[in-house]
Amino acid sequence: MTSNIKVSEIMTKSVIVANVNNTFTQVMRFFTEYRIQHLPVTADDILIGIISVNDMSSFVFKQLKTGQALDSAALDAAFKLDEVMTPHPISITPDDTAFKVVEILSEGKFQALPVTQDGLVQGIVTTKDLMRMLWWEYRH
Repeated sequence: MTSNIKVSEIMTKSVIVANVNNTFTQVMRFFTEYRIQHLPVTADDILIGIISVNDMSSFVFKQLKTGQALDSAALDAAFKLDEVMTPHPISITPDDTAFKVVEILSEGKFQALPVTQDGLVQGIVTTKDLMRMLWWEYRH
């Protein structure tokens, strides 16, 4: 049951992480090349935020409303990752339980939780990871 499963058993360990100095183009490249929806954001290797595809879409929409022509250079110039990301995201540890993840994500405010140990990103747990866990439990 989810109360016995540790986050370390269900998290994605090979996580792509953005640096606070990444440009719009770099962040979009991470999302498209790795086919992911969320990126933890670090400064000096410490988690400081998280950004999602939805955050990036909102940024582009806001830029479109300015009426200025948009291209990669214009988006890069206007983009400040620390202004678009969600700062100080809720995070969990590898030793937390899947039940805690379900409890937090069931509120519906977001769909991913960075996994940290002493501020360092160890992984990420998303709703997709929870679905894989539930499917595994169902089959066994």
